[in-house]
Amino acid sequence: MGSLFRILFKNTGGSTLNNITAAQLAAVSDIPAYPNAGGATYNLIDGTFSGSQGTSLSFAPISSSNVVSGGILAFWAWFPVDKGGGTGADWPALNLTVNPQGGDHTTGSSKAARKATTGKAYYLYATDNGTTLSFAASGDMTIAEGKLADTHDGNLYNTVTIDTQIWMAENLKYLPAVVGQRTGSEDAGHETTHYYYVYGYNDTDVATAKASANYQTYGVLYNNWAATESACPSGWHLPFDMEWTQLTNYLEGEGVAGDKMKETGTTHWPSPNTGATNESGFTALPGG
Repeated sequence: MGSLFRILFKNTGGSTLNNITAAQLAAVSDIPAYPNAGGATYNLIDGTFSGSQGTSLSFAPISSSNVVSGGILAFWAWFPVDKGGGTGADWPALNLTVNPQGGDHTTGSSKAARKATTGKAYYLYATDNGTTLSFAASGDMTIAEGKLADTHDGNLYNTVTIDTQIWMAENLKYLPAVVGQRTGSEDAGHETTHYYYVYGYNDTDVATAKASANYQTYGVLYNNWAATESACPSGWHLPFDMEWTQLTNYLEGEGVAGDKMKETGTTHWPSPNTGATNESGFTALPGG
């Protein structure tokens, strides 16, 4: 008895938009939907909602997010919506506000007034070049070949095709929370709790952890529950043993596959690293 709303927000500027925690749709008159705080009730007899309406609807991402240049962040919400008559209720023109660090960005032009009814999903798209936020079309959400946009935290990853498989060519950076390295297997509830770690960081502030050199280079470490249930972008998964086997067989066996997957040079690998060729493009780093 309601509608699902999703906003896709793409950073088209050259710099990261930091610490985004909320988005809001607003109008000059009441929106025919009921925010969670409005305590909407549904009348089963006449099929109508009642409760408090207002001039804004609030959305949140899955976690406080830094949306990198070219990255896309998804905002989700579910609201009870008036059914209206005919093709739906009259929705007023809407403006969108997103709150990156440094000040809110608000669309300069509105999403036009329209009819909308309950029981449907509604999708909105917006782009932000660092100074100007604008409504956009679904086609504006495209990502370049060889890239992966993780919409639950705004990160953008390189990918590589090896044989018939597509692999991420970077370590995962999804970090909705963080704990010190000593937290985990010895703690009560560890078998069902998601734990996220950044090597060398022993506190609980996500923003500070993300600013660390180890996070920027090596990404995030996960316990089993976090790795299998929440870390991967939508549509992706941790590789199965048979997938690793296919990869190593294609690279001519375990004896040589490692060198074909390792990043070359000694920026991250110990010297001399002379066997590494990275001819696969996998760009494996010494961590994880």
